[in-house]
Amino acid sequence: MDVGADGGIGPITPYCLSLLGSEDITELDIGFLPEDQALFDYGHIDLWIADNAPEFVWQPILDWVGDHTQGGPHPHH
Repeated sequence: MDVGADGGIGPITPYCLSLLGSEDITELDIGFLPEDQALFDYGHIDLWIADNAPEFVWQPILDWVGDHTQGGPHPHH
């Protein structure tokens, strides 16, 4: 899983996925502003500390881990 902030280096991280050789690729790009306003959009530190990070970053990661864990999807809490 590639998690990127559209206001940071997120837009260039998908290239790294192409180097892994896996067909199981999931991209999570978090951004809320138009591309020409990237300077003001979600940045790399926001992935950790933004008020909405639990909803837009951490829950999707938890869901992805649950879906990729033996035994099937993770139950939502």
